[in-house]
Amino acid sequence: MNLNRKKYFLCFACVLACLVYSDKVSAQFYSVRTNLVGLGTGNLNVEGSMAFSTHWSAHLPVQYNPFRLWDDGKLKNFTVQPGVRYWMRETYGRGCFIGLHGVFSIYNAGGLFGHRYRYEGTAFGGGLSAGLVRPLSRRWNLEFELGLGVVWADWERYRCVNCGKRTGKGSGVYVTPTRTAVNLVYLF
Repeated sequence: MNLNRKKYFLCFACVLACLVYSDKVSAQFYSVRTNLVGLGTGNLNVEGSMAFSTHWSAHLPVQYNPFRLWDDGKLKNFTVQPGVRYWMRETYGRGCFIGLHGVFSIYNAGGLFGHRYRYEGTAFGGGLSAGLVRPLSRRWNLEFELGLGVVWADWERYRCVNCGKRTGKGSGVYVTPTRTAVNLVYLF
């Protein structure tokens, strides 16, 4: 099995395990959220989460961006970041949380901030995050979250965004921001 198939299989197995075992835990709350920062960059995104104790919750954010930002710029991607959070006070309540998350992404980005190259590839890894929650009403919360992680990425570099031949290829391990979010949350 080649490396790409292994990555897809691992991602599929994680999502399937979450779905199969979701009825085995006694969840008290569910939530759905969207990252407003992500929407601002054209990323269509949704995150489902489930509390499985008074201090722990599981999360599955998914984002997809099929759009061109402008003539020479794009930030196309499909990204999944499953994770867990530990809430200092109470799950989904006012206060702080810390999180542990995985990252899997397929990307095609370039022409951003005057950059003349386009990069295409995959990335996977994990990271830690911290955040703050502020209730807006009984069913609505606002969350702020920042995260940093270690990601392995392979990429191919092309001369221009729209066309051009490949000018480089590589892979490596990078320490990079993995979460930047201002989430609007609806609680069930």
